[in-house]
Amino acid sequence: MELGDGNTQTILFPNLPNTTHTYINAGNFNVTLTVTTNNGCTTSHSQILLLALNFGRLCI
Repeated sequence: MELGDGNTQTILFPNLPNTTHTYINAGNFNVTLTVTTNNGCTTSHSQILLLALNFGRLCI
């Protein structure tokens, strides 16, 4: 998974399906999830994540 801030994470399903990430700054981040099957087939989905600063806290 590309997190839009220069960081990436690998999710190993079904063994480790949950992940977390902390963004340090507010902004727009283009997050992309790429899934690869055991047969080597891949598909991707991207979503823009908008994080706004609200009274000193990051909010989605």
